[in-house]
Amino acid sequence: MWTCSLLKTNARRVLSRRYGACLACVCAALLVTAAPLCLLPAARAGLWVLGCAAVFAILFCIFIVSALRVGLRRFFLENRLGDAPTATLFSAFHAQGYACIVRARLGRCLLVALWGLLLIVPGIVKAYETAMVDDLLAENPQMPLRRALQLSRRMTQGEKGRLFLLDLSFLGWWLLCALSAGAALPFFLPYRCAVRAEAYCALRAKAFAHGFTDARELGGFYRY
Repeated sequence: MWTCSLLKTNARRVLSRRYGACLACVCAALLVTAAPLCLLPAARAGLWVLGCAAVFAILFCIFIVSALRVGLRRFFLENRLGDAPTATLFSAFHAQGYACIVRARLGRCLLVALWGLLLIVPGIVKAYETAMVDDLLAENPQMPLRRALQLSRRMTQGEKGRLFLLDLSFLGWWLLCALSAGAALPFFLPYRCAVRAEAYCALRAKAFAHGFTDARELGGFYRY
């Protein structure tokens, strides 16, 4: 049985060992994700340019940001076990399952968005129900979307409320980041990612214990 305090304690222990590498990966991911913002000045040239910029931004998010997010998850999951190289951030791009990662993340985003159209609450519930998809893809890039959604649903069954409370426990951090005009983000974001990795591993252990999956499907992470 995991608790918020236990996950945070474990995350702080990991960060104390390799905070610099964790921060570097988070910053690199943010910089690449924000790259389409460079098109904003050019978009003022007219509606046609604005449309092209919007299409580029969407395609960039689908094919680049999706893989980058999965790579970031894998870095923090591997980093729990040893000194994972920062190049792990880009591991999804040369994984055999790159196309599967893109399809699965796009499918998950569309699913959550469609549920969100019903009302806010169903969208939030579906977001937590599918919250483990990125981590599952980080561990097994070739996992099909249907299987990733099924396994994430089983892993989060009875856990969605606790995951919500875990996110809610970071409210003070978000306020601090806002009040400091973002100055606290370099301290908060690696910490948040490390806690997120601990949460996945706790639910992964639950999935193994209940027979939802096994080592043939989720083979674990490298030990450095």
